[in-house]
Amino acid sequence: MKPACNIQFLFEGLVVNNVLQKLSFQHFCFELYDSTLLSDMLSVNATLQELLFSSCYWELCTHPPVENEARVQCEKAKDRWGPWWRVDPFVNATKKSTSLRWLEFDEDLFIDEEMWRLLAAVKLNSSFKELCFRSVYRWPAVEFSHIVRDAGCTGKVDVDCFFSKSDQFMGAQGCTAELNSIRKHLFYDLCPERLQDLCVVLKSRDNVVALELTLKVFEVHEDCASFLANYLMSTTVLKEIDMNFHATGKAIALIIGGMSKNESLEKLSIRRWRDIDGSLKNLSQRLRYRYTLTYLRVEEVAEYEAEWQVARNLLNRNASLVEHAAYFALGSSVKICTEAFEQVSWHPLLLYRVQELAAVSASEAREKIRSSLRRLKLDFRRLSGVVKEEFICVEAKETELQIDQLCLNGCQAV
Repeated sequence: MKPACNIQFLFEGLVVNNVLQKLSFQHFCFELYDSTLLSDMLSVNATLQELLFSSCYWELCTHPPVENEARVQCEKAKDRWGPWWRVDPFVNATKKSTSLRWLEFDEDLFIDEEMWRLLAAVKLNSSFKELCFRSVYRWPAVEFSHIVRDAGCTGKVDVDCFFSKSDQFMGAQGCTAELNSIRKHLFYDLCPERLQDLCVVLKSRDNVVALELTLKVFEVHEDCASFLANYLMSTTVLKEIDMNFHATGKAIALIIGGMSKNESLEKLSIRRWRDIDGSLKNLSQRLRYRYTLTYLRVEEVAEYEAEWQVARNLLNRNASLVEHAAYFALGSSVKICTEAFEQVSWHPLLLYRVQELAAVSASEAREKIRSSLRRLKLDFRRLSGVVKEEFICVEAKETELQIDQLCLNGCQAV
C-alpha cells in the first residue's frame, strides 16, 4: 500500500488540466487531507469524467498519532468540513463538479447519515451518471436498496458484490430494482439447512449472475447437494459460482450432474472438495458438450495431474472457439473461423471479444455479429467449403443436358 505522497502536486496540476478524462488510483493510502485536495480539484476541473479507486485504503476514522505536519493538516481539514468530515469532501466534489460522470470506490466507506448525504449530492447533480461500489458489506442489500430509492437515486448506483446474510436475502424479493445491477452475492453465514432454503429462493427468482457459497464448518451432504444441483440445472442467468465447502462422494456427483445440464456457467471455482481427482474426471466428462465454461479454478490439485490436463483442454477448446468466432465476425472467411462462429455465435463472451479486437462499442460489436450471421446464412456453401466459387448455368448444347434434366441419381452425383 503506497502512501499518497506528493499527491498534492498531481491535484494542483489537474486543476488546470483540460485533457485528462479518466483517472484511476491503485494501491494507495489516502488520508482526510488528501480527500480535501481531491474535493477542491474536482470542484474546478471541467474535464475529468471518471474517477476510480482500486485496492485503496482510506484513513478517515483516525488521525496520525504523532504531532507532525500530517496531523496538523488533517485537523485543519476536519475543522473545515465540520461534523461530516468523513464524507463531505466527496459530497462537495459531487455537487460542484461539472464534468464528473462516474465515481467508483472499492467498498462502502460511509455509514448511516454519511451515505444519505452522498446520495443526496448524486441526485442533485443532473450530469452525474453512476456511483459505483465494488463491494458492500456494511449494508444489507435490502436496506441499501431502500435508501437508494428514498434518496431518489434509482438507476444511478451500481454494486458489484454484496456480502449477504442468507435470511436477509431470502426475505428481500424484488427489493434491489433500484440498483443498476448486483453482479455477485457472497453468502458467509450458511449451514446445510440455509443452503437448501437459499437454493429454492434462487431457483424461483433466477436473477443472480454470480454466487459465492461458503460453509466454513459444515459438510454438504446428499440432501443439500440435490437442492443445489436442481438450482444449477434450472438457472439460465448464473455465470459464475464459487463453491467453498466440504463435500464427498454422492454429494459431489449430484452437484456435477446439475452443472452438466447448465447452459450459462462461464466461471467455476471449487474449494475443499474431497477426492478431487475423481471429481475432475467426472466433471470433464459431463461438461464435454458445454461450451460456455472458460474459467476453472480447483483448489488442492496439481497442475501436472492428468485429470487437470483434461479439464484444461476443455477450457482451451471453448476459449479457442470464441476466439476464432470473433475473427469471423470481423471479416475472416477461413474455414476454422466459420465453423467456430457457426458453433458458438450465441456465446456470451463473443460480444466482449469482438469489442476488444475491433476496439468498438457494444452496439457496434452486436451489429458485426448480426451481419456475420446474415453472411453465414447467405454464403454458407462457399464459407463451409462445399463450393469454392459461385457458378452459373449457361444454355446447353444439343448433346448436353441441363441440371434440371438429370435423373435423381445424376443430381445426387453432382
